[in-house]
Amino acid sequence: MTSGRTSRPRTTSGQVVRLLDHVIEGAALTGVACLGLAIIATTADVVGRRGLGFQVTGTVDLTQLAVVTCAFLSLPFGFRHGAHVAVEILDDRASPLVLRALDLFAGLLGLVVMGVIAWRGLDELFLALDYSSLSQDLGLPLWIHRSLVVAGGSLGALACLMNMGEALGLLPRRMPAHGTDTAGAGATASVSATKG
Repeated sequence: MTSGRTSRPRTTSGQVVRLLDHVIEGAALTGVACLGLAIIATTADVVGRRGLGFQVTGTVDLTQLAVVTCAFLSLPFGFRHGAHVAVEILDDRASPLVLRALDLFAGLLGLVVMGVIAWRGLDELFLALDYSSLSQDLGLPLWIHRSLVVAGGSLGALACLMNMGEALGLLPRRMPAHGTDTAGAGATASVSATKG
């Protein structure tokens, strides 16, 4: 009876973590898809100008929007999957306690940076809404660009909080942040790898 009570919050928190990871992954895929569309529009514009005598209107606006979308909606995915630059020489030599402290420090630093990005982006979003700012060629409302910065910053801060929760053991860990896991997940993975 007691074990049922302790396992239920873990299962619920695990489901929430998986749901948030799906949202973060969906945001990154959206960013990459937008960048792909910008590449197609830019290529069509270059080919049209050089060989066919026409140009694609609004290529600059579309490219700017796509780059902002890709950059800010992909950042949280990078945080969650450790796709940023890491110094592995420390990973190889540091104890699990030091690695956990480094994970917490990196999470805290990322949380501050992404929080500032979201906060400053929110100021810019309100300015764009107040002045009804539009993009140069297509007249797209600039609040779209600014809202993507706010969304990316907020999701990035959330990703850093999730990473910190995993490092502290408050959330179930999806995968070890480093070569080995202090909770024994690394040992389990190596045992199952030798059996397979």
